Amino acid sequence: SKSTFPISTTNLNGEFETADVEVNITALKTPNKVFRHRLWQKPNQFVLEKNNFDKRFANDEYDDENDLENWKKDEQVFSKKIKTTKKSSLEIPNLSNWKAGKYLVELKTKDKFGEAVTWQKYIVIYEKNSDKVPSNELFWHQLSSEIAEVGENVDIFYGSAAEDAQILVEIIYNKTIIKREWLSASAAQKKISFK
Repeated sequence: SKSTFPISTTNLNGEFETADVEVNITALKTPNKVFRHRLWQKPNQFVLEKNNFDKRFANDEYDDENDLENWKKDEQVFSKKIKTTKKSSLEIPNLSNWKAGKYLVELKTKDKFGEAVTWQKYIVIYEKNSDKVPSNELFWHQLSSEIAEVGENVDIFYGSAAEDAQILVEIIYNKTIIKREWLSASAAQKKISFK
């Protein structure tokens, strides 16, 4: 099966300009440990050495290890060159067969003056029917839809790579909590549905 995405190239005034675009998608290597969000700003000078810091603060970042820009690139999973038109689209075959995880999408071209232009986006691929969290995160979540009409279901996929993790779910309507529930998120991806 193919997945199709629109792609357009414009100048700074938002007017279409054709361009030769190189598209590369690369899988990222997930860190081996689960990091919690930084509780303090990154120091401009380190007092502890990394191995000593890691022993004392096992789930904290030392030097932005959890920043996607610092993750090592794994394998390139897709590469294609296209010439854009006013209604261009990019077809990615077998996207549903890709491994769950985080990826870097890079588009490279040159403007009409010959200057290099690069666009980057980090994306997450996950499997709706899997119990595996797509990356080594303390808390991961994804909504099936940002907006729902009356009577429609909204699925929340969530999970944690940490053992014994719990999350608190609160449903708020008119500034009042109408439901509060603790759910297990331990080392697995799970799904809850709301109507």
